[in-house]
Amino acid sequence: MWLTRTYIESGGGGNAGESYLLAWYFAAFHTRTDAFEKRNQKGLLFTVGDEPCLKTLPASAIREIMGAGQHTYTHFELLEEARKRYEVYHINVVHSDQAMRADSGWKELLGQNCLSIADHREIPNVIKGIICDIFKNKTFIAGERNGFDNIQMF
Repeated sequence: MWLTRTYIESGGGGNAGESYLLAWYFAAFHTRTDAFEKRNQKGLLFTVGDEPCLKTLPASAIREIMGAGQHTYTHFELLEEARKRYEVYHINVVHSDQAMRADSGWKELLGQNCLSIADHREIPNVIKGIICDIFKNKTFIAGERNGFDNIQMF
């Protein structure tokens, strides 16, 4: 349902990057999931965009948005924190020169968990494909939940 209701906005300007780090911060420090808390199963975290990832999330931005925050985080630190509870993916929509330049940085940061696509309408299919691939590679005990009640999209 959520994949079909995803709305891709536009109209942003080219700059040094976008705040994907806020999604990682929120996932790392402000989410609790039954799958992780009770079964130690990581969730799936997807960010989608067409800009580079900013290198730092200043404490001042965290305070402004979240109401508290004393620490400035690097993108490496927040990715590490988010990865404790989530398999982190980024879908880079490569439809501009800026997005093409950003692509190598995302691939360096996330490796195979960075997926590049040319058409934003393929986002639901890409996410569905990742979930299906993971599901195919898991073995479940009869009566166990599938573990995919723990998906976050930002």
